[in-house]
Formats: sequence, structure tokens, C-alpha cells
Amino acid sequence: MNRNSRGFTLIEVAIYLVIAVFLMSMAINFFILAVNSRIQKESVSGVEQEGQRALSVIIQTVRNGFAIEKPIFGNATSTLIIRNATSSTDITTFNLSGGQIYITGSSTAARPLTSNQPAVSNLLFSNITREGTPGAARIEFTMTGRNYSKKFYGSAAIRQ
Repeated sequence: MNRNSRGFTLIEVAIYLVIAVFLMSMAINFFILAVNSRIQKESVSGVEQEGQRALSVIIQTVRNGFAIEKPIFGNATSTLIIRNATSSTDITTFNLSGGQIYITGSSTAARPLTSNQPAVSNLLFSNITREGTPGAARIEFTMTGRNYSKKFYGSAAIRQ
């Protein structure tokens, strides 16, 4: 073989291919890591936003209510019924069904307060009313998204 010929030997080509494959695999792993990180952040964000929004709506409804009909004093249930005025027919109900919190008004059909992703579980309303007060409730539930779960707590007292 002529030493002055230009080109690559088989060993040089093999080394360049190994280096190129190594660099490409590192780039692909970095891309996969970035995508997984983005998905995780979206899941965390979705759970946080959805949970805070649902908790805010429930707390605001309790604060603006007239009386807590269910659960009765000292008890806890998965359904909260708030009487909105002196009339016993003007009520708002919150309950859990199919991984979603539903809100029902006395003149409106049940509508979901949360979406089905992230899913809600362990919804519990406790009547923590003190003697001589119009009413107070403790709210707790768990929201679960992709690889992320958070427990939400809140409490509210009726303003009269």
C-alpha cells in the first residue's frame, strides 16, 4: 500500500464511528431526560393548580353559606352540603365520583369541579363547628397525577 495515499484506514473509521455513536447516545439520553423532566413538571403543576382551585371554590362556598347541613357536628363524610340561605331548599353539594369532585346547586345539575386527570381520592369533609358559631368545615383530599400525588387541606368558617 502506498504511504502517500489519502483517506482513512479501517481502524480510523471504526474509531470515528464508536465516538459518533457514543456522542449520539449521550445526546439522545439528554433529550429523553429533558422530556421526562418536562412531563414531571407539568404533572406537578397540574396537580397543584387543580387542587388549589378546587379547595378555593369549596372554601369560598362555605364562607358564603348560611349553615352546614352535612356532615353533622363532629362527624366526617365524603359529601358536604351547605345551606346558602334561610330557605332549606337553597343548597350547594360537593361530593366525589369517578375521581372527580362534583358541585351541585339547588337549581343546577351536578358539574365537575375538577377534571379526571389528575384524579381526586380520599375526599373528606369534617364538621368542626364550635358551640355558638354558625359553622366550620375541614376539607381534605388527595390529587394524583403522573408520578406525583399531593394531599390538600383547608378549613373555612361561615361568615354571618
